[in-house]
Amino acid sequence: MTTAALHIDQYGLPSKRVTYRQIQRAVCQYYKISEEELLGPRCFRVVARPRQMAMFLTRKHTQLSFPAIADRFGQRHHTTVMFACDAIAERLANDQTCYLDIISIESDMGIFNGQG
Repeated sequence: MTTAALHIDQYGLPSKRVTYRQIQRAVCQYYKISEEELLGPRCFRVVARPRQMAMFLTRKHTQLSFPAIADRFGQRHHTTVMFACDAIAERLANDQTCYLDIISIESDMGIFNGQG
């Protein structure tokens, strides 16, 4: 069973499949942090924001549940993932930089479809 979701783009065509591992790697590369830092226990802002972003993108682009995402991000609690998704969604509404970060990461992975 794959952890990637098949999404339909704005033209009704299947878009690229993406896995949580691809998202983790892309976020690490974008923010210039290691995968160990992303998945580790540290809560410093330099690591926490990218981790939240990766959790948000994983929820957006895969069919993984909150508990499944939590397991793949260092055995965290599912409410941590819920908080991360809510925090990024709120930031997206109020912070142009966050929106541009999402677009950049999605573009780097070849999954940005212009719908945000």
